[in-house]
Amino acid sequence: MAELWIASRTLTDTDGKPVLEVRIGLPRPADPIDWECPFVLAPPGEPGEIQTMPGVDAVQALSLALEAIRVTLAKRPDRLCWLGQEPGITGFHRVTHAFGFGLVERLERQIDEAVDQHALEMMSGHHRPKTQPA
Repeated sequence: MAELWIASRTLTDTDGKPVLEVRIGLPRPADPIDWECPFVLAPPGEPGEIQTMPGVDAVQALSLALEAIRVTLAKRPDRLCWLGQEPGITGFHRVTHAFGFGLVERLERQIDEAVDQHALEMMSGHHRPKTQPA
């Protein structure tokens, strides 16, 4: 089945040479109750390997695909650019990139640390959901 790509972005190296194209597909039903959103990270002009992220609905599948793209780009050893901005600014961030990569990197690290801590507390049984007043 041919994918319907609804968005794409070309990322460059620090010299402005296109290095990676990110394509995001239209979320689609994956089975009777779940959805998935296809995406590709590949050199420009190449088909690349289609990956999918599942979700309980189309919005969650799309949101998780964007997060998977962010995580994949963050693991790259090179810092790619978007629209000639500073290296590392790809537009796939959890926080605004308007104040530069240094702030983005610091805030995302803080978010990761807080999520990791919360997960550890949940797994150890030290975190209990707060009850709502009646």
